[in-house]
Amino acid sequence: MITFEVFQEQFLNTFSNIENFIASFGENKTNPFIKGELKENLDNSVSDSYDYTDVDLKRVFYFADFDIYIMFDGKDQSYSGLSWNSMKEVKEVTKTISQYE
Repeated sequence: MITFEVFQEQFLNTFSNIENFIASFGENKTNPFIKGELKENLDNSVSDSYDYTDVDLKRVFYFADFDIYIMFDGKDQSYSGLSWNSMKEVKEVTKTISQYE
């Protein structure tokens, strides 16, 4: 299994930033980074009192060639545009939820 630091270094050497990865995702399946599989899209839209819409971007990808799950975080703001801010390694967890009806 590859460490996050090694993954991040190789990722940034390939794309230079997260925006380039997101823009090219799915185009070239021979690149191991682009072969990442989108596992979860947690984007959340929020409108403010001036009717501007901001989107908190959170997307989890699984990169099988590296056996690692990565969450990319960013914002899409109506007044300042799109920016992807960070990436971090995440682990898949199973949760049990009890409900009473």
